[in-house]
Amino acid sequence: MESNDESNSRDEEVQSDEYESNSEEDTQDKKRKQDTTQEGQSKKLKVEKLPSKLYRQPTAEEMSRLRETEQLFNSNLFRLQIDQLLDEVKMKEKYKRLFCEWFGGLKEVLESLREYEITTSDLNNKQKKKFLNNLRSTHNCSAKADQDLLIKLKKPQSCSVFGLPNFCPISGSKFKVDIAIHIPDACLLKGDYLNNRFKVKQSYYATYLYLNIKKSEISSEIKCSEAFIEMIPNFSEKIVVHLHVLPPRDYFKTTRFLPNVNNIRQNLFETPYQFDAAALKDSTTAFYNARLLHDLTLWENNELLARTLDSFNNVQDAIKLLAIWLQQRNLYDNTFGFSHTLLTQTILYLTLQRKLNKHMSSYQVVRIFWVFLSTTNWHENPISMCENVQFEDFRAEYDVVFVDSSGNYNLAAFLHYDVYMKIRSEAQLAVSFLDNITFDSFGDLFMNKMSPELQYDALLILQDSEYFKNVYDLASIGEQSRCVGFSSYIIVKTLLKLLHKGLNKRVLHIVPLSCKETDRGGLTEITFGITLDSTHAFSLIEKGPEANTPEAHEFKTFWGKLAEIRRFVDGAICEAVYFPADNVQEKRRIFQNILNFVVTQELKVEKHYIVANQFEDMISIRDVNSLTLGSCEEKSLDVIRVFDEISKELRDAKLPLVVTNVKGISQTFCYTSLYPPTPCLDNLKKGITIHKNNNTVFKDSSKYDAVPRYVEAVECVIQLGMNSKWPQNLQALRYIQLGFYIELSKYLESKKIVSSVHRDCLDVLYKGFVFRLYIHNPREITELRKYTQEDGTVAFKDTSESVALEYKLHIIPQIVGALHGVHSQYPCFGPTSCLIKQWVRAQMIDEDHIPDIVIDLLNAYLFINSAPYNNASLPQVGFLRFLKFVAHCNWQLQLIIVNFNGELTKESVDEHQSKFQQERDKFPPLAILTSYDYDKFVSSRNCTVEILNRLATLANCTCAIVQRGISESNLVVDELFVPNLQGYNAIIRLHNFLNAKRSQNVVIKQDALPEKIPIVNFSPVENYLKELRHYYGSYALFFHNSYGGNVIGVLWKPHIFESKPFKVSNIEGRKVHKKHLVLNEEAIIEDFAILGNGLVQSVKKVS
Repeated sequence: MESNDESNSRDEEVQSDEYESNSEEDTQDKKRKQDTTQEGQSKKLKVEKLPSKLYRQPTAEEMSRLRETEQLFNSNLFRLQIDQLLDEVKMKEKYKRLFCEWFGGLKEVLESLREYEITTSDLNNKQKKKFLNNLRSTHNCSAKADQDLLIKLKKPQSCSVFGLPNFCPISGSKFKVDIAIHIPDACLLKGDYLNNRFKVKQSYYATYLYLNIKKSEISSEIKCSEAFIEMIPNFSEKIVVHLHVLPPRDYFKTTRFLPNVNNIRQNLFETPYQFDAAALKDSTTAFYNARLLHDLTLWENNELLARTLDSFNNVQDAIKLLAIWLQQRNLYDNTFGFSHTLLTQTILYLTLQRKLNKHMSSYQVVRIFWVFLSTTNWHENPISMCENVQFEDFRAEYDVVFVDSSGNYNLAAFLHYDVYMKIRSEAQLAVSFLDNITFDSFGDLFMNKMSPELQYDALLILQDSEYFKNVYDLASIGEQSRCVGFSSYIIVKTLLKLLHKGLNKRVLHIVPLSCKETDRGGLTEITFGITLDSTHAFSLIEKGPEANTPEAHEFKTFWGKLAEIRRFVDGAICEAVYFPADNVQEKRRIFQNILNFVVTQELKVEKHYIVANQFEDMISIRDVNSLTLGSCEEKSLDVIRVFDEISKELRDAKLPLVVTNVKGISQTFCYTSLYPPTPCLDNLKKGITIHKNNNTVFKDSSKYDAVPRYVEAVECVIQLGMNSKWPQNLQALRYIQLGFYIELSKYLESKKIVSSVHRDCLDVLYKGFVFRLYIHNPREITELRKYTQEDGTVAFKDTSESVALEYKLHIIPQIVGALHGVHSQYPCFGPTSCLIKQWVRAQMIDEDHIPDIVIDLLNAYLFINSAPYNNASLPQVGFLRFLKFVAHCNWQLQLIIVNFNGELTKESVDEHQSKFQQERDKFPPLAILTSYDYDKFVSSRNCTVEILNRLATLANCTCAIVQRGISESNLVVDELFVPNLQGYNAIIRLHNFLNAKRSQNVVIKQDALPEKIPIVNFSPVENYLKELRHYYGSYALFFHNSYGGNVIGVLWKPHIFESKPFKVSNIEGRKVHKKHLVLNEEAIIEDFAILGNGLVQSVKKVS
């Protein structure tokens, strides 16, 4: 933060620069007067003065800033964004002034306090004085002392603001101010550090202050804990004041509170947990000592911080940025996260180590902090601001060690090792995001709030009405004694220990997120976030130690009947646990089975709830008996295996033109098809279809009782060897291609493979799958682009047909191949896309509005640019992240760049970003750029603003329902996949028996494969929708669930309700009303029924 003197001096410098510039201009103007008239001179003044102000030489400070931006930042935008954020979290002078006035009022209240003296035994009885009765009823402390204490309540010794920065940003637009209130010496005795005496006196003193401040009405809201008061001043809700009730300075010697010292001799805590009090006398009380040391050293540590960093404005700005970064990750100033003291003292440590200096920018400080955090380990190699510290004593008591300047207090005493490792991991991610030059990481680092269900692969919610006593009893007597008064810490640590023991290498992090506690310190609920290691998480075998060793006995004791001795490939004979799984979905549930085992068998917790795979049931493929047969991954893999076989046959074909490559263009090849083709039955239906040559075809009939089950053709592209003899005529070229299809069909027939030639493709039936082959001939696209100009010269330009053909046969194969690579790198990419498609189509947004390839590209974008998260290991997490992205993305301002394999350079990305910003109107509403289609944006050109807004609204609502379900431990997902029919103008209901996709999610078991090519890609519903959009697309939008939906929603376009003058060109779809033409809604609705005669069951107008 800048001081007023600094800002004033800068203003004076700017004014002096302007004055010097103006004086030079005046001298030049006087010279001009000799040769020009008064009128000419005034004109030149106007012309000359403007450039001198706009284009004056940059100052040294500006040059230094430009150099720094060029060297440190990936883009100038990042620098501007940091400046803007710091400006937003800077306290306005108005509020600083109001706070100073309010602080003076607080001091007056504290100076006017009445003083009291009373013993704790007397406070157990009703008092004559009203204030003491209020004190007695309000006071709440879970600890008691070993003797009857004399409570002296006197005016504070001092009241001071401390900490840097003074106004630290917290959640939202609020700022936190820390105030230290020191208890007078007269209120304490030198032996009060023993047996909770100081803690009891401190809590009474805090209650004493709380009652008087509340009575004074200088706060609009106030809360009190045992040693801490939080309140909001009455002048603004933007400021939150924290009053810290501290002992007098240097009153207790800090050496009395070293980790190996005992200061509690008996159980003086009123908690639900019981332990061996006799063992307490021989134990250390490291956490009790650390709690007292926190209060003893808080002022001195912050004094050192202020003296060292008072003039380091950029370092103070960096602290604000880091506080925001931690807040966005739910790892700051909460029950389990990084405290503000720990953050500021780490910055102080780096400064004292000369890794930071006052000349560094806030960005440099932040980066150095992240690099330091990610490259050090305070568990293995503790750090200290004091020399000659005996780390062995600290390491014996605490998981993480960072010793303060006194040499006695561990600043990280209450930081769980798992939380520390999570923060360390986030720092590593932050550095990698900064180093990624292809995307702007600022928003992901500082602006995006990470909710737990998106941040972690799974959430484990534990609930126990018995306060987790079973878990507490699992801790050793020594641990219980060491953590006396801090039972919640030892419970969480025991839970973490056993969860890690069960999950082992399957997890990267298990992070405690929140807990619910009773007034007396009894835990009732704990929530953990779990990040999986996708390399090991889904392994079928949990390999233990070698048999007949002490470790093997421990392993067998833990796993019980599940453990068995197994011989492994390397010859080792070990204890192991086998988790059977028939498909990939069941593999993804293995870690949940382990959690269920550990929680119920080892921890014996009353209730638990796992948030992990509730949505995966929506993409399960089931048979006619509703038994799960697997997911899209297994079925897609079956198709790809058969495709590889038929590709080999095609490449081995002895033909005039060599088949050099065969590529897939169906979604199945990138594992993103929700219902991949399965080995099909012969869909011959009596009275409906007949066999003709190698094909199944429809009989000539005007009415059908049913249609065959939908069979999807697996589309592929054939690439032929180079040949210069292709004709220059488009029609001749296509005839030669047809001849090649015929020759290829004959070759396949010789291999006893059934095929059928069509004008532009070849259908091949192989092992129950129908492959539709297209020839990709670049010459054909060139001929489509060719035209003759008026002067007879030949020119080339894109046509709708050439663009469509190039997109299908050239661009799509490359995109599908790249998406296949994404799935190989991130195995849950495919099922995530399937889950997204299931949800989008369930909202009756079909492929005409948002094509499947667009969904795949958006999902690939989120996996490639996973910031600010780790890569998802479960489809549900990927799906929820997609919902949040869609709900909050501003399509008007964001160009979606899917940079497969880093093929787009930074220069190319910057060029397209700049072009997008300058010529936004030339881009479609949803602009997706890849290295394959470049500026054509063919895949997303049909996505309209209205549909994108509708999708964002639906995603936002779905996110809110999911969050509510998780908070209530009752996440119901089925309802989220049921379309809401409200808001449509008309509803068209279709006959189910004529819907070819009615059983798309049902796999029919079979004994024999067909010998004739079945009817493929036939769907009466899709054909009906095409006709509706062709004839009535200018009147309405049509919505449909393309996965077997029997309802079509109709939404009129607003402009059609405008009345038009009576003209022949305006008559279509309208009727006469008061000499004008208005929409004939009833007639058009009747047309819908006529157009779908036989297929349409009913058409209902919705009011």
